[in-house]
Amino acid sequence: MASVFRQSSLRALTPCAFVIASAASLGCSEDVGGGTAAADTAAVGDVLDASSQNETTETADSLITDISGSELPSDGNDFIDDGPAALDLLNAQRIASALPVLDVDPTLSEGCEAHVAYMIAAGKLVREEDPAAPGYSEAGATAARNGVLASGMPRASDAAVHWIDSVYHRLALLDPGVQSVGFAYDRGFACLDVYSAYVDPGRHSPILWPGVEQENVPTTFEPVQGVTPIPNDVDGPTGPIISIMFPRVTLVGGGLVSSLVGADPNDPIDHLLRLPESKDDPWSEYQGNAVLLVPLAPLEPSTTFTVTVSGLIDGEESLREWSFTTAGATPPATLD
Repeated sequence: MASVFRQSSLRALTPCAFVIASAASLGCSEDVGGGTAAADTAAVGDVLDASSQNETTETADSLITDISGSELPSDGNDFIDDGPAALDLLNAQRIASALPVLDVDPTLSEGCEAHVAYMIAAGKLVREEDPAAPGYSEAGATAARNGVLASGMPRASDAAVHWIDSVYHRLALLDPGVQSVGFAYDRGFACLDVYSAYVDPGRHSPILWPGVEQENVPTTFEPVQGVTPIPNDVDGPTGPIISIMFPRVTLVGGGLVSSLVGADPNDPIDHLLRLPESKDDPWSEYQGNAVLLVPLAPLEPSTTFTVTVSGLIDGEESLREWSFTTAGATPPATLD
């Protein structure tokens, strides 16, 4: 049975060690050595690998890419419908980011339920419903256009994790203007309608990821789709993509300077700095008015890192500095 949320709000949550912010447009720097990056209009190598097989659609001033996970289990009993846990994960992120929890709109959830049923009938992830296809509904089509989607998810909570980890979805999931959502999950397919009830958030404080003093931050960035903010000429896994999301009306200057240091303050971490609206970034519409720091290699586990970003914001000198701690190393697998 589909997981459909019709309650007006979720139960209260306590803060946890997650904070999400949106991704930013690419404004690469030629200087990536020494752990300090100065962003300008020069790009480093190719911008992005555009080989994503996921469909895209323009929605509420941003573009959303959908996520296809592993092959669907053949047995319907293999699916775990932990829908409340999925929304708990999303709300935990928002609380840690000083954002209110999401209200669940029953009407929007019914739209997501309709679109999930449409995708099940189609046997694949679908962004645009065909009015001539079985299961078409206006409510489902609206949810699809205004939501984030996933397929091949054994659990509803897997969809939430993938949306959070995919970077571009962070812009939608933690946008202050997203306050009421609809959600549904069934047989590997998930739908979260984020934009149908969107409100103008106006000015807000910058949203940091990782958050101030956040713990258990991943040591690597693992993209779940072909479209990522990492240029083609960056080989191998990177560290987690650090982001600062500014209000849309904020003018982010082109002379920002950033640094990232770990246990040894004299050994800064090499990284790229990305600014909004880079002309050489094909995915800038995904990324909103945010700044990204991309460590060029995975970060050390169980280590506290300090981020500093300074420069002109709305024509005035600004400084942002905060710290976070990475998760411990994963123990190696053992045989029984």
